[in-house]
Amino acid sequence: MTEQQQVPDARLAVLVIGAAETADLAERELRAELDGDCIVVRVHDLDDPAWEATDLSGVALAVVDDAHPHEVITAIVQRTERHPRVLLITNQAMHDDLFHLYDADLLHGVVAAPWTPGRLAVQAQGQLARWSETSASPPTHEGGEPESQLLRSVQQPLTEVVHELVEAIEGVLGPRPRLVMPEGTRIIHEDSEIDGLLIVLRGQVALGVASPTGKIRLHHTSTGPLIGLPALLERQPAQATAQATTEVELIHLTVEQLDQALSRSARVGLLMTAVSMRSLARRLRRAALQQVEQARLNAELAEERARLSEALSDLSEARLALIAQSRSATIGDMAAGITHELNSPLAALTRAIDHAERDVLTMLATHPDAAALIEIITAARDRPLLSARDERRIRRELAAAGLPDRRVRLLVSAGVSTVEAAREVEQSGIADDQLEAAAGLGAALRNARLAEEHIVGLVKSLRSVMRPEHTEPVATSVQETIDDAVRLTAHRLDGIEVVRDYDDLEPVLAHPGQLTQVWANLLVNAADALAGSGTIEITLRSRGAKGVRVEVRDDGPGIPEELQERIFEPRFTTKAGAVRFGLGLGLGIARRIVAEHGGTISVRSHPGETVFTIDLPVQPPPPSEGGLS
Repeated sequence: MTEQQQVPDARLAVLVIGAAETADLAERELRAELDGDCIVVRVHDLDDPAWEATDLSGVALAVVDDAHPHEVITAIVQRTERHPRVLLITNQAMHDDLFHLYDADLLHGVVAAPWTPGRLAVQAQGQLARWSETSASPPTHEGGEPESQLLRSVQQPLTEVVHELVEAIEGVLGPRPRLVMPEGTRIIHEDSEIDGLLIVLRGQVALGVASPTGKIRLHHTSTGPLIGLPALLERQPAQATAQATTEVELIHLTVEQLDQALSRSARVGLLMTAVSMRSLARRLRRAALQQVEQARLNAELAEERARLSEALSDLSEARLALIAQSRSATIGDMAAGITHELNSPLAALTRAIDHAERDVLTMLATHPDAAALIEIITAARDRPLLSARDERRIRRELAAAGLPDRRVRLLVSAGVSTVEAAREVEQSGIADDQLEAAAGLGAALRNARLAEEHIVGLVKSLRSVMRPEHTEPVATSVQETIDDAVRLTAHRLDGIEVVRDYDDLEPVLAHPGQLTQVWANLLVNAADALAGSGTIEITLRSRGAKGVRVEVRDDGPGIPEELQERIFEPRFTTKAGAVRFGLGLGLGIARRIVAEHGGTISVRSHPGETVFTIDLPVQPPPPSEGGLS
C-alpha cells in the first residue's frame, strides 16, 4: 500500500472516488488547498485495488463523482463506523436518482462542475469542520477580509448586526433621530397603510391580531428588529397591530429614505438581508414550535373529548339505570301491596272451596244415589282437559253403544271417557238433571282450584320480581324465572302461542328478579312485534362449564339490519317515538343486567324471524360499583 492510501490517526482524511476528469480536478485542488490539514486518498472505483486496501476509519469527507453515486456512497457507509460527510460533484444539470441518498441522510452537498477554482476546497473545509464538531474560522481571501460578509453577519449576535445596519444607513443619510415610545404605544395599526420602516434599537414590540374570539397577542420574537417590512414589500396594509410591551427606542425611515440608503450603499442591503434572514429564521422556528404544540394540544383535546364522550355515555346509562331502579322499586312496592292484599282473600277462598266441597259431600251422604253422585262429582273435578279431537272420539264411542245424544253430552261433561264407565253410570239410574248438576258441581270445583293455582303462581312470580336487588346472587332456576316472566306478561300475549323448550339444568348463581325482568322485556318486545298473532319460542340449553343459553325467537316482521346494532342503545326505540318498557326496562338496561351477570346478549333478525340470544355463566362476576345489583 502506498503512503497516500494510508490514513494516519492524527489527521482527518478526505476520500476522492471517481474515474472522471472532475475527480482528477477535485483531487488536485484538495491536495493543494488542504495540504497539512488533511490527507487526500484517491480511489478510481469500487474495483480499484486501492478501494479494499484503504483504511476508511479516519475518513471524514468523501468527494464522489456522478458515476453510480448511490452504489458508491452506500459502499462507503457500509465500511465506516462513523459515517463521513459526502459531497457529490456532477456535470449533469438535473438529477432524479439522488432522493434515496437524501432520504437516508447520506448526501450533504452537491457541487456543479466546472466550479470556480478554490470553491471546492472551501466546501470541503466546512464539511470537515461539521464532521469534527469543532468551530472553524470562515475562509478568507488573501487580504484577510472575510470572504462572505453576509455569512459573517448571520453568525454575529443580532444586536451587533442591527448596530452595523444603523451605522451604514446613517453613513448615507446622516444621523437619524431616535424615537422613544412608552409601554403600550401602538406603533403600527392593523389595516393601516405602511409608508416606511421602523428599526427597533431597544425594547420589545409585540404583534396583535383581531379574531372572532378577541385580540390575539403573538410572541415577541414574531416581530424582529424590522417592523413593517413584510407589508412594505408586499404593498399591502398592515396585517397586525405593533404595540410596545416595554419602553422602546427606534428609528423611522420613510420609503424614500430607505430607497436612498439601499441605492447608495450595498452594505445597507447586505445588512438588511442578514437581519431579515435572522428574523425570518426565528419566525419559522416559532411557527414550527407552534405547530408541534398545536398538534400536541389537538391530540390531548381529542383524548379529552373521547374521555368526555365515554363519561357522558356512562352517565347516561347510569341515569337510565337509576330510573330503572326507581321504577322497579315502585313496581316492587306495588307488588308487595298486591301480594299482601291477595293473600288474605286467597286464603279465605281456599278455605271456602275446601268447606264447600266437604259440606256438599256430607249432604250427599244420605242421598240414595250418594256413591254414584260422588263418583261423578270427583270425576268431573279431576278430569283432564280434552282436545276437541279426543272429545269427539269419546262421543262417537258412547253413541255407538246406543246412548242418546243428550245423555252422551252429559256423560262426557261428567268426566266419563269409556263405554264401561258409561254403563256403570247408566246402571245407577241417575236422572239427567242429577247427572248434569253433579257434573256442573265437579267442573266448578275444578275451575275454582285452577283459578286458585293461577293466583298462587302470580303471587309467587311477583315475589320473585320484588326480591331486594342488593342481595347476593342465589342459586336460581332459570326455567322458573322464564315461567315467572310468561305469567307476568300473559295479558300482553293474548292470541300468541308461547312454546317453551327446556333442558333439565342445574341452578345457576344469579339475581332471579333481574333475570325475570330481562325475559319479560324480551317477551313484551316480541308481543309488540307480533301485534297479537304469531309464535314465540323460548329455548333453554346447557353450554356445559360455560353456563346456559336462552333464545327468545318470534316469527314477526324482523328488525331492519341498520337498526340491529342500535336497539341496545340507551333511549333508542322504534315504537313510533314512544319509549315503552317491559317492567320498566329497555334493551339497553337489559343488556346491562346481562353484562353484570357476566353474560352477553345479541340479536339476529330477518323478515319472518328475530332471535335474541343470551349466554349466562354458571356464576356471575363480583359486582362493580354503580351496578344495578
